Amino acid sequence: MFNFGKATPDEARTNNDRMGEAGLLMADVADLGKGHAGGVAGALGNTMLGISEMRDGNYFSGASNMVVGALNGVQAINPQLAASMPGLGVAAGAANAIGYGAEAMRHTDQIDGGYQNNEFWQNAGWSTIGGLQSVAALDPTGISSLYVNGGTLALDGIGSLAGLINEDWRFDAGSAVGAAEHLVFDTGQAIGQGAMWAGEHIADGASRAWSGAKNLASTVGTGIGNAASTVGHGISDAATNVWNGAGNLANRAGGAISRGASAVGDAASSVGRGISNTATNVWNGAGNVANRATNAVSNAASNTWNAVADW
Repeated sequence: MFNFGKATPDEARTNNDRMGEAGLLMADVADLGKGHAGGVAGALGNTMLGISEMRDGNYFSGASNMVVGALNGVQAINPQLAASMPGLGVAAGAANAIGYGAEAMRHTDQIDGGYQNNEFWQNAGWSTIGGLQSVAALDPTGISSLYVNGGTLALDGIGSLAGLINEDWRFDAGSAVGAAEHLVFDTGQAIGQGAMWAGEHIADGASRAWSGAKNLASTVGTGIGNAASTVGHGISDAATNVWNGAGNLANRAGGAISRGASAVGDAASSVGRGISNTATNVWNGAGNVANRATNAVSNAASNTWNAVADW
């Protein structure tokens, strides 16, 4: 059960509440009436409602109802003048819109509160009704005002009858309209929060995807770099091995050639020594032969000489 008015299950209605409700219904009826009677009812009803509001500490809305009561007083005194001045209805609606709007701003701490006994949304609802009454007053046919004021009277009447059945069910037109506005506000908040949640998750997903892509690119780049480095090292090592192999082969070939040349030199030296020794031996043999021949010739000549001498 929702009680959109001020009464709660734990408190009894006061005479001030009764006066305010009576003034509210009287003002609703007066809004539909014309002439002296309508003006008197409107002046009396709005004044009673204004006093009730002020007693409850709602000074802005109370003052606005007092202003509306005074404007209704013009109709009570001179209906013809009031009928020729559509600005009175506009001013009355604007006064309620401003007064109840200011009253709602005193209870902004209840914007996110519940639907029961919510002072912000009840005053916001009455402010909306005041704005609608002000706009409807611009219709020279009076049809727009009839719809707005008739709807307000219907809601107030139903709320009062509900309160007679169960005090917790009591509401007024302002609390009913405010509850509808509250629902729209909560729905908008829910949609906004859902959109923010979706946006945050989409952004988070995009951020993670971007990080994943960067990590993948980094991994691929590192892999390619490592592969290129490995290939480069392999080529470098292969070239070094080839170079070292060629160097070793050249060293071995040079060593073999050197050893071959040395062997050839040794052989030539041996041949030279052989030739030299042979020549020396031949020379020595020839010398010996010559010496022997000389000695033989000398001995033969000596022996010949000695024989001649002896002869």
